[in-house]
Amino acid sequence: MNSVKAIDILKRQSGAAISLARGDKDVPEFSKWHRDTKVAIERIFGSQSSHMSDYEDVRYSLGIFTTDTPDYVFAEARRDGLRHAATILDSMIDEITEYGLPGRQQRLRFRTLSL
Repeated sequence: MNSVKAIDILKRQSGAAISLARGDKDVPEFSKWHRDTKVAIERIFGSQSSHMSDYEDVRYSLGIFTTDTPDYVFAEARRDGLRHAATILDSMIDEITEYGLPGRQQRLRFRTLSL
């Protein structure tokens, strides 16, 4: 995959996260967005990359709650997680813009060394 396509995909997923964060309810689109984003990061950076770990560390729910915890607190935790995920995706975009894709850097260095 080239850098332009990778950036386009990550921008789309970041924008979708922000759109989902604007909503008040947990919507079915969240599950699709979450899976699509995971697949994108795996395809761009690899399943064992630090990028994947960063994405998987984002939480969209409360770690601790009681039966008295109001629904709006759960909704706010989801929105916070989506905003955090968008920030991580934006950082990945910046990384590709600045340094290129990891695999392409290695190939370019190899070509340079072989000359």
